[in-house]
Formats: sequence, C-alpha cells, structure tokens
Amino acid sequence: MDQQPKPELQNTLMRAAFNTVEEGIISIDSQNQILVTNPEIDKIFGYAPLELVGKHIHVIMPEKYRHEHDTGMERYLNTGVAHILGVRVEVEGLHKNGRVFPIELRISPTTVAGARYFTAAIRDISERKENEQRMEDQKSRLEKQNQQLARIHHFMLFTLDNMENLVQHSAEPVELRSYIAQVKERFEEVQKLNNSG
Repeated sequence: MDQQPKPELQNTLMRAAFNTVEEGIISIDSQNQILVTNPEIDKIFGYAPLELVGKHIHVIMPEKYRHEHDTGMERYLNTGVAHILGVRVEVEGLHKNGRVFPIELRISPTTVAGARYFTAAIRDISERKENEQRMEDQKSRLEKQNQQLARIHHFMLFTLDNMENLVQHSAEPVELRSYIAQVKERFEEVQKLNNSG
C-alpha cells in the first residue's frame, strides 16, 4: 500500500500548483481583506506580486458590484445563505489601470479555527467575449443581408409581373418608358438601403 506524501511535500506540491495553474486564485477574510494571491491573479488585474495582499477586495471590483458584494457577505456571515458560492458566474473585474473587463469566477468558503475565509478562482474571459461578439455581429450582418435579398426578390417579382401586365395589355411605349424609369428609381432606393445596411 502506497504511503501518503509527507505534509512538507504536500505543501510544496500544493504551492507549486497554486503558482502555475492558469487560473487566478485569490483568498480573502471575512473583513474583505486580501490575504493571498497567485501569480495569475496579479497578471489578470495588472498588479505586481504581493501588491494586492492587505488591500480591500473592492480594489479589483467595479463600483457597481461593491454594495451587492458587501450585502451578500454580511448576509452569508449572519445567516449562512449564499447566492453565488460554489457556482461559476460571469461578472466584471477592475484592472489596476482602471479598465473594466469581463471575468468568470467561482467562490468557495472555508472555515479555519472558527474564522471564515473565501477563495475565488478567476478567469479573464475578454477574448471569449470578443469572439462571441464577433460571431453575434456576423450573425446580425447575415440576417440583414437575407432581409435585403428578400426585399430585392420581392421587388423583382413585383416588377416582372407589372411589366408582363403592361405588355399583355398593349401598353404604349411612353407608358412602358415611364414604368421603366420608375423601376430604375426604385432599384436605386433598394441599393441605398443595401449600402446603409
């Protein structure tokens, strides 16, 4: 039977994983003070190693989330009721340079000697969001093009039907020329719509 690694080895391996994982890891206490970060957190938010330690968690949180966070923390500490603990959520982070960007995070609570701590795993999802936006823009463009093609198709059928009716009823050349001029004018309007779309 294999022996369990010694505590010293376990701690060393855990520290190695903590420092190399491609997810930002940050831990705070119940007073919202940042206790520990891994290198990926510093990279995500633009801080030097250990620069975040000792700061309030608000420093990496946009203003619009701060009251909700404080309320949620107070509720959890008083009642044990949590809305986002243990689940992945998409919110926004605040970079050191003031840039607000999308992140995905998962928060887990831990109790040590009766004290509450919270550890979050965080990913910068800016690139994913940009790709999703590009796909959405492309989808929107294709939908507009389809609508424009449908308008053109409808107009062409309408035009051909009218010209056929005029020919069948022996329309005068002047009448045909007038109708053709109207068709050309309408085509120009459709072209403008296509260009503006």
